[in-house]
Parts: sequence; structure tokens; C-alpha cells
Amino acid sequence: MKKITSFKTFFLALMMMAAVASTSAQTSVGTIAELRTAGAALALNTSSTGTYTLTGEAVLTFISTVPSGTYAGVKTLYIQDATGAFMVYDSGKLITNTYNLYDGLKNLTGTIKNYYGSYELILTAAPAVATSTGHTPYAPIVTTIDQLINYPLQLATLNNVTISDQTTGGTGLFVASKNFPLSVGGVLSTTVVLRTSYADANYIGATVPTTAAQNLTGLVLPYQYSATSAMTVDFIPRTSADIKLATGFESPKSDVLSISLKGKNLSVNNVENGSTVDVYSSVGARVQSSILQNGAIQLNDLSKGLYIVRVGNLTSKIMM
Repeated sequence: MKKITSFKTFFLALMMMAAVASTSAQTSVGTIAELRTAGAALALNTSSTGTYTLTGEAVLTFISTVPSGTYAGVKTLYIQDATGAFMVYDSGKLITNTYNLYDGLKNLTGTIKNYYGSYELILTAAPAVATSTGHTPYAPIVTTIDQLINYPLQLATLNNVTISDQTTGGTGLFVASKNFPLSVGGVLSTTVVLRTSYADANYIGATVPTTAAQNLTGLVLPYQYSATSAMTVDFIPRTSADIKLATGFESPKSDVLSISLKGKNLSVNNVENGSTVDVYSSVGARVQSSILQNGAIQLNDLSKGLYIVRVGNLTSKIMM
């Protein structure tokens, strides 16, 4: 009986070891195309059981860091090579190195997730320092709004596109985590929106250029709400330089409001007393409206985070 019991114990131990090995399997791939193929079978909002390492070099086309709130410090990276593009998500705040746009990165390791129709590599190990720097930027693919879906997570350019303010609750400003409708030739797109996904983008708080057609460059983020819904696209400009007048010149920036903050006292320079000073959260909710007296207003008890101060067409940002 002891031998049988020992054999059963040994057999169960082998099965457990095999299960652990299966769930912790690690696969190396050389290109982003291979990484995308590895994730192709994943159902919506599911992740791979094993990890993958991208051994080939990919170029960093965008990096964002959440500035405040619950996810402060979490980073999102977009990378691209000659075969395609991928998103890298650092939910565990593993990145300790400083990366610059167009750095080359190798040996990124993580699980693959199909996140609402876009593939992302969720880091499970801290990446090494950049393997190269100063790459010539990938030329954005110039395409049409109906063909944008064919270039997932890549940089693309749309020409002669009109931006509208938000369908509801518009403030006339770019605010974080909002959709802005896009039209071409007066026809509103039902599948593509300009999305302000990242609160640290330098155009957050700027006036939406709604009066003239723009040439837009941005990241193509596919989005599928459910397994039965149609795929749409969030088109994400990286900086204000990605938003230019259709003539080829950069879209005019709103004049910057000159302000300074000391405690709760917000000084507003070069603005007449009696002017209305509005304060908005980074998602566009107006949290305070005050009349300027003696060149200043007293702020309410605002939680920590990024805020947009507006007087007429003048805007600026403050961090509480």
C-alpha cells in the first residue's frame, strides 16, 4: 500500500508541476507581427496564461504617465517596428529607466491582453535601458478615415478633418478622457472619434479648433465594446504638434493665461477685475466659478490633481 500511495503522490506532484509549467510558459518572439499573432486567438478582454518576450528592437512612438489619482505613475507606451505596432502597459509601475521618444527597446516581457479590441503587453518584468536612441521617426501612414482601422496602434495621418466639440457637455476645451466627433467633407464619422485618452498630453486645456479643417496625426486605437459590437477607432493625437491647420501650418494655440498659485490664493495676471474665472477638472467638469477681485480668487477645497483655469479664451493649468 505504501508503494501505491507513494506512486499516487508522485504522479499528482508531476501533474501539479506540469500545470504550473503550463501557466508560466514563456515564449520569445522576434517581431511585433509575431506578438500580434500570439494574441490573435484571445477573446475580448482576456489575457494569455503565459508570458511573451519581444526580443527584436521596436521604436518608442509614444509614452504617457498618469499624472495623478489612483493610477498615478502608471505608464502606457506605444512601440512600432517594420511589421506593426503594439501597446505596452506598465500597471505594476515596473519601469524605472527614463525613455525618450524614438528610443529603441528590446526584451519587453509580459502577458498579452485583448483589451477591448486592442492588443497590449502587460509588463511582468522591468525593461532594461534603451538599446538605441534617436531613431528617425516612422513616417505616419497617410490614409482616409474609413481605412484607419487597418493600421492598429500605428501612427497615421488624416488630412482635411473637422473636429467638433463633445456631443454633450462641451466646454470648448480639450479635456481628458473625452470623445470629439470628426467629420470629413461635412460627413460625420460614425466609427472614428478624436479621443483625449491621456491626461498628460500638452493640448489638454487648449481650445478645440472647430472653425477650420485640420490635418491630424495620431495613434490608431481600435475599440470594441463587446464581442457582438462593431469595431470603432479612437484616434489619439500625441501632442499639440499633431494638430495642424489643413494649410499645413500648426493650429493656432489659445493665448496662455498667466497665473500663479500660493496656497489657495490663485493670482491671475493681465485680466480685468470683475472677470469670471472658471476652474475645470481634467475631465472637463466645472468645479468652481468665481469673480476676479484684486487680481485673485480663493480656490475651494479641491482634491489633488490637474485643473484647467479659464478666463474667456485664455487658459492655463494648475496642479493641486
